Amino acid sequence: MKPQLLREGDAFYEPVGPRILRFDNASATEEAIFIDFNLQQKNEPFIVFEKELTEHIDRRTLPTVELKGKTLTQADIFVTEIEPQGHKRLEAEVPVLNYVAEGLVKVVSSTNGTQHYHAGESFSLVNHADTATVVNDSKVLPAKVISFYLR
Repeated sequence: MKPQLLREGDAFYEPVGPRILRFDNASATEEAIFIDFNLQQKNEPFIVFEKELTEHIDRRTLPTVELKGKTLTQADIFVTEIEPQGHKRLEAEVPVLNYVAEGLVKVVSSTNGTQHYHAGESFSLVNHADTATVVNDSKVLPAKVISFYLR
């Protein structure tokens, strides 16, 4: 296929069969960041590059969660921006993977107690009864959390 230009906030998917050969940054001045969300099958490698990479890729991963045979049909993605010292309550009706995109947050969970996460780290809510409050630990900077609700 022809190359496609993606802008901030755009989404894409890679169907079974054809492969995306590479990603290039269209900007000479801004860092390109994208979140790759995929469901890895047991005993399969995460991503295999056909050629050795010529530039560094900062690869961070979401937590691995056991879904115990559950079939997933979609992932709903929500971005939550939390003002300084603000908070947001999360409830897990379905498994939820969360990625801290900006800032420092404190997560107070019904199952895991209190944990601290900074940009680039992730946490999950897997059990149906899991609830958590995400608190922005900063007094001046906003925080951003991207949540993947697995359905």
